[in-house]
Amino acid sequence: MYGPLSRADATKPDPNPQLASELLQILTDMYGKYPTWATRNNIQTPAIESLVQVLDSGRPSLRKRAIPAVSALVATDPSLFDKPVKGKIVEGLSKGGEGARIWVGVIASLAKGQSVGKVGGLVGEGKLIGMILDQASDPTQTEAVEGSLAVSFPCRVVVQAEIQALETLVLRCPAEMATAINPILNRALELVKYDPVSSL
Repeated sequence: MYGPLSRADATKPDPNPQLASELLQILTDMYGKYPTWATRNNIQTPAIESLVQVLDSGRPSLRKRAIPAVSALVATDPSLFDKPVKGKIVEGLSKGGEGARIWVGVIASLAKGQSVGKVGGLVGEGKLIGMILDQASDPTQTEAVEGSLAVSFPCRVVVQAEIQALETLVLRCPAEMATAINPILNRALELVKYDPVSSL
């Protein structure tokens, strides 16, 4: 009943990406439409651990699909944010690159949903915005994508994700973001001077 993505086993090979992507969408729908299902079946803790594992080590396409599933699951039980998710956000942002982009997506998704208060508390601790701004520094670099795909992607993709997440945080957590407005504006002004067409 739980499926391969609600109770992951690290020793098993990766599931078929298309099947895994569809299963993640089903989990997102179930957590969103039937929040008591996860609570009643006591699967929240193993499910969040499995989803965090997908966010840390899955294919980039699966990682993106896991973001709304994490947000929907945390909405069923806000205490899930405090245990594995909060620490993984900070750890993921400190890695940089594609991993940071995924965790910034988690932050933005959580801030758009019912977990906005928890995200606001994390912003209020003071480390999060500096870490996001550090990621949004040089859009001209490229780096290898983590995992099995050995291709390069431009850091401007990461910068764009970071700026969009900051926009979401400013709109959804205005009181907590008040002290970060000047650094965000300064970074935005630096990035306005960057011309992506001339760097190609």
